[in-house]
Amino acid sequence: MPPRSSRNLPPEPEVMTRKKSMPVIAVAIVVDLLRGFFTFFAFLGPVIVATYCSSQVTGMLESWTFGLLSVGTAKLACGTAAAAAGIAAFPVTATFGIIMADAVGFMGWLFIAFILFFSNRRIFKEGGLMLGASLAVGFVPFLNAVPLLSFTLWRVYTVQIRLEEAAYKAWEATMAKARQEEQKRQQVALRARQEQLAEVQAANDEQEAGAEAQAESDKTIPEQYREAA
Repeated sequence: MPPRSSRNLPPEPEVMTRKKSMPVIAVAIVVDLLRGFFTFFAFLGPVIVATYCSSQVTGMLESWTFGLLSVGTAKLACGTAAAAAGIAAFPVTATFGIIMADAVGFMGWLFIAFILFFSNRRIFKEGGLMLGASLAVGFVPFLNAVPLLSFTLWRVYTVQIRLEEAAYKAWEATMAKARQEEQKRQQVALRARQEQLAEVQAANDEQEAGAEAQAESDKTIPEQYREAA
């Protein structure tokens, strides 16, 4: 329980933990993976097409040629066709990949910034510049294939966790000192109260003693009168 004097002390600071940061970092990893895929879409597209073609055409070739054409033949044919199509369509697929990579990176960055703004606005105090730099670098073709957003968030969260843990320890030390001072004040007040009660009790005892002495004196005087009579 905080001491009464803690009204003038700073409130308990919030502390970021690695566990709390992982959901946002996981989103950043997904964004980086999608951006990397579209960055190399001109190269990965033909590979995907060749793989899909091989899986679909192999069975048909074996059945149509009664096993004369093997799986290797299907893979070679599909790979050759995909490579030729990839080379012919490279300007289009490369442009499409770059545009999609920029779009995915920008929308992912905005989505993460939206999450941070409403759940962890403190991170912009120390990491706002780094997050902005990651957005700018994310528009550089092929360089944006590097997981910049994930790495930047990891670094920014690391700095935030370290600073907030240090701030929390300082707050705990301040509160512990405040509790000790409050306990000392309570002890001093308790002793003063006890001394006051002791003085009041002594005064009451003295007053009662004086009243008893006066009563004895009042009893003695009439007896003296009777003896004199």
